[in-house]
Amino acid sequence: ADRRATGAAVIGLSAASDVRAVQTVADVAAIPARTVAHLRQHLPGTSPVPLVRTEGTVVARTGPDVLVVQDRTGGCAVRLRTDGAGAFPAGTRVRVTGFLVWNEGRIRLDGAEASADGTTVVPNPIEVAGERDVPDADGCRVRVRGSVTAVSAEHWTVAVGGA
Repeated sequence: ADRRATGAAVIGLSAASDVRAVQTVADVAAIPARTVAHLRQHLPGTSPVPLVRTEGTVVARTGPDVLVVQDRTGGCAVRLRTDGAGAFPAGTRVRVTGFLVWNEGRIRLDGAEASADGTTVVPNPIEVAGERDVPDADGCRVRVRGSVTAVSAEHWTVAVGGA
């Protein structure tokens, strides 16, 4: 039997035919696009990590391989398999397929593949004013009238009058 070490796992194979695809290309193509709000319903630590698809508008690039994509229900980070975020400027409509993970209380699609589907206007920012918590604006464009006074993994707080 051929033995290969991958990280801390040892995989024993008696023949190459023992390896089976968990999902075929046709299976992945058939995954329905879900809204960000729907994706947020998955519990952290779900096993196995679900392969999901979403569609939205690029509102930011936060690194060579990270996009922020927003749809009508919210936004999330998308870490691409390769450094290619520059190919998707703000306003690009994208279709994204990746593995849904939770990172510090936020959802992110990891190991993602993205394809452009035209361009559109960047969504209007959510207006945030007055003293209140803002738990639902993660991954979305916002316009703050006041000062952000507290930030945590789950939310941030805005103070009245910019104090």
